[in-house]
Amino acid sequence: MTVIHHFRAVVLVVLLLCAEWAAAVTFRSQELKSLAGRIGVATSGLTDGYNYRQVGGRRVYVRVSEGRVDNIGYDLFSDFMRNDAGQRVLTDFLERYFLLLAYPPADHSVKHILRDDRFKFVYGTLATVATLHPGDGFGYSTDDKKYVATWTRNGQELLTVTFPMEYQLLMGVSKSEAEDGFEYELTRQLTAARQQREPDASMLTPSPQPFYYTHEGGWYLRKTINASTYYCRKSDQRYQLVSDVSHPAETAANMMLSETAPGNYQLDVTQVLYGFKNKQFSVSLRQWIAHCKATGCTLYFGIESVDYDQVCASVFAVNEREYYNHVMSVTIPMSVIDNRQGAIKARLHTYVPMHNALLLTRNHKKDRVRNKKIYE
Repeated sequence: MTVIHHFRAVVLVVLLLCAEWAAAVTFRSQELKSLAGRIGVATSGLTDGYNYRQVGGRRVYVRVSEGRVDNIGYDLFSDFMRNDAGQRVLTDFLERYFLLLAYPPADHSVKHILRDDRFKFVYGTLATVATLHPGDGFGYSTDDKKYVATWTRNGQELLTVTFPMEYQLLMGVSKSEAEDGFEYELTRQLTAARQQREPDASMLTPSPQPFYYTHEGGWYLRKTINASTYYCRKSDQRYQLVSDVSHPAETAANMMLSETAPGNYQLDVTQVLYGFKNKQFSVSLRQWIAHCKATGCTLYFGIESVDYDQVCASVFAVNEREYYNHVMSVTIPMSVIDNRQGAIKARLHTYVPMHNALLLTRNHKKDRVRNKKIYE
């Protein structure tokens, strides 16, 4: 091999290694990338799962999922608490936020960070955080759109903090980062094959039509936006989710609320982004429902109109723990309902503060809709 050929081979290897390293080093947010740099944690050699390091004499972790750093923080909670889906957003936030306060950006003081985020130390101080360990008691409550989190040891209060129920704060992302990352989170959601369960007949409300029933669900914003699903009783006395074009409103509700509804549907999504931008992507309807439920959202459905060729409706995915909605307007062709397969057009606003949700529906000002009633 000539010197030139040897040099080219070496350069090629270096470029390949650099490309592999660069591809492996990704972050869920700019905040995490900046924090990693400030605490001096090298990203090379990280593997999926928890990677523990010593930073300033304290144990810190870098958590990697599918090659992406999705959290960095102090080791404050037990594995049991971190794996609790109902608490993981809070544990992630607190471990990351306390580390951020210990290593703030050069152009931000701790005082200003706390003020801007409306994060308050009610009992104890930032110095108290250094005394916490995973075996301490931990509990939280909600009060007036904010969280109250408390650590105890041997029955004695160690630290109490409060902070707003705001998705961007809890996740450490800007509005544009949250919106841009939604497709990634949605399309990596796993779905499991599920069989339709026989409903408890005592929980079904008969409709004016014989053999048709409603399983009443809660409602959101107004009673016509609800989580009700609809059943029919077959000749063998078994109950099944309604799925036929003769009942388009009920079928549409079942499609958009239940992973076990018959059929195979695709959402063709136009996501409305910050700055008057749009983003298009497609995802299976079951994947959308599974993702909403996996992230703690409750789904609600409201009919807007039923015409001879389509059903128009609104879907709200409501996350009370993080105080946001995903608001989606859908157009479902009658042919899709009839064939039990096909594409549904969807216009989606993500991470909408709960108090703004109703403003995004197409029918919030005046009830002008035709033929939208259920079971008539």
